Order: sequence, then C-alpha cells, then structure tokens
Amino acid sequence: MAQASAVRAATAPAPVADAAPAPAPAPAADMSAAPQQATTASGGGASLAAETVAPAKTPLRTGGTVHNLLANWTGKGFRLLSTAPPAPVHGKSSHAGSVWDDARQTMWIFGAETHKYAMDNAVYGWRASDGLFVKHYDADPSSGYRMDAQGIYWSSAAKIRPWAMHTYRRMRMVPGTDEFEVVYDPHEHAYMTPLVYENPAHTTANRAPAMWYYNVVTGTWRHRSFGSSTKLVRASYTYPVGFDPVHGWFTGDGSTWKRLSPTGVYSTVSVSGKSNGQYHSYMFVKDGVAYRVGGNSSTTLYSRHPLSNITLSKKFYVADFPQLAGYTVNNMASAMMSDGRIVIFPTKGSETHAMILDPATNTLMTTGHFFTGMDKPTLYELAAEWSPSHNAVILLSRRFSASRVYAYRP
Repeated sequence: MAQASAVRAATAPAPVADAAPAPAPAPAADMSAAPQQATTASGGGASLAAETVAPAKTPLRTGGTVHNLLANWTGKGFRLLSTAPPAPVHGKSSHAGSVWDDARQTMWIFGAETHKYAMDNAVYGWRASDGLFVKHYDADPSSGYRMDAQGIYWSSAAKIRPWAMHTYRRMRMVPGTDEFEVVYDPHEHAYMTPLVYENPAHTTANRAPAMWYYNVVTGTWRHRSFGSSTKLVRASYTYPVGFDPVHGWFTGDGSTWKRLSPTGVYSTVSVSGKSNGQYHSYMFVKDGVAYRVGGNSSTTLYSRHPLSNITLSKKFYVADFPQLAGYTVNNMASAMMSDGRIVIFPTKGSETHAMILDPATNTLMTTGHFFTGMDKPTLYELAAEWSPSHNAVILLSRRFSASRVYAYRP
C-alpha cells in the first residue's frame, strides 16, 4: 500500500515526499493594517441596521509544511503541495465550506464541526503563493455566543463576528469584490443554543439568520437581510446553495426547488423525480444552467436544472456510465473547470481518482490519475476548488487525517 502522502499520476512523476524546509512566512499581503478597536459602519451619521463591520487585523498565525509550490509545477495529474500545521494555526475545519479567491491565489475556509460545544469560528486560508496556511483570528470562545434582539447570532458581546456554522458547500467568492459569502442558518446542525438572549422573551424560534460576508482584505464581517432572504438561508441545510446573477440564489431538497431572486422574492417549485435528492452534493452554474453533482447516495451522478424553466430539470444515473463500474461516488468531491466541464473524484478502495464529466454532452472521460492517503475517502473529506490561473483543482483533505493540500491538473 502506498504511503499516506503518496501521489500518483499517469502522466506526471510522483511528488517529492520530503522537500526542503518550508520557506519563511511571506508578508501578510491579504489584509490591510487597521486600528484594533471595534468600528461600526455608518453613512451620513446613520448606523446601517443590516450591516455590521468588524475591525481589521493582520493574520495572527501562519505556518505549514511546504512540499511543492504550485507555481513551480507544470505537469498533469495530482501533486501534494502542503501539509497543514496542527492547532492553533489550523484545526481541520470539519464541515467547513471553502472558496477559491483567484485574485489572491488563496483557498478560504470558514465553518466548524458544530456537533459539539467547542466550535471554531475562525477564518483560515491556504495560499498558493508560499504554500502556507494562514489564520486570520483566533476562534471566539463559545461562552460568548448570543442572539441579539433582531435574531442575529453573534460569537461575543462585541458583535464583530458570527457564530460558527456548518457551511459545507454553502459559500461563494463574490465576483468583483474582496468578500466571500456564507448562506447558512447557524442554529441548524449545532448542538448548542445561544447562551445569551439579548431579548429575554426570545427563543431560537425568533432567530433571523442573515447572509454573511467576510472581507479577506480588511478582515471584517458584515451581514445582510433583505426581502425573504431568511427563508432561503434557513432552507434545506444539508443541500448546497448556488447563485446566478439573473436568477439569484437557489437550493433544494430533491423534490422542491427553492429560490431567492436578486430583489429578495422567495419562491418554490416542484422538481420531484427530476433532481438527484442527494445531500452533500456540489452545485455549479454555467450559462444559466445549474448542476448538482454527487451526494450521499450511489444512484444519481448529477442533475441538470435550466434556471429559466426549472421544470425541465433532469437527473442522470451512475448506472448509465460504465466507466464508474467498481467505483464509489458517495460524497465525492467535484469542481467545475472554466469551460464548464466538471472534474469528479470517485474512489476505489483507498484510491481517489479523477474523471471529467461534460454535463452539456452527458459524457464521462477517465484520466488514469489517482492518489492515496486519506483515512476515509468516501466520507466527504475533500474540499475542491478550481483555480483558473493555475488550470488546476485545489483539493484540501481536512476531516480525518492530517490536513493536506493537493493540486490536480487535467
């Protein structure tokens, strides 16, 4: 059996297992200098009721073991890049969401294992520039978790950061900005309730979960509520959220498609029998069509959803693809390339393979590339993000084994 850090590719040599020592941490170019005291956004002297901005900080911690730099690699297949350091720099971030920030060549990670009281609401990142992990602030102790009088969940009385959340596949980098977006109800899937209710008459039923935005340059959080956005945020927490600039945000539970328009109008429509019905799937959008790929079942490979007429949705079965015989697709990672094709990562035993799905033509191509090393490869261990600059998928193994970052180039 291959070693835990072994990587194999049909067209590229295996990466060096033990490279030179990691370079010194690079200057923190991704966050600006700013006063440490709390500030509140305002305009014309009036406080913004729906948006609260926290103070900017420089990263508290940076580290990791660098095996290879992505910029130095021109091959195809898989490549081991970095291994995360132990806490307090990186805490595995189980059930966290991720986004790829191509402007800063960074995978941002936010979210926590919310099945326990000691949740971690820190923001992490992995930087391709130096192969290191960065932690923007230390996690807030859960002893300060509270719900304010408007129903918003905060991590402390300072009200500068949100509660930890189970953000798996419910984040996106907002194009043209320095912010990533989180669409999640922090109360869902958490094993604790707020320890402080600022309105003593309230219970968790009074919560009004908002959309959260984190500015990776200034290190500030803000939240936004508009129209019926609360309904979308609270909907179907185990399913992914997608976004289209014309049609807005959408999610669904396999039988009902749920949508929030850009103006805040919430609507639902039946897609019974036309959606994959699989939670823990990925959601991608290309040319007005949404694709849900994978999930916790072995029956459906993906589903197709034309956003202009969602009733024309259709699902496609694993059994229709002979290339997948002998593979496990349960909870596999996937990432959409710039051209609309989707790299999927089914498993065979201890091996994680790469195949390329073209949802426009409903075809699947094998590549012969695979790697080994994850403790439980079928249990949604990988975060997967496409980097247009490097023409590669960035993969973070973050749940069971020591967290490692891989690259995969088709």
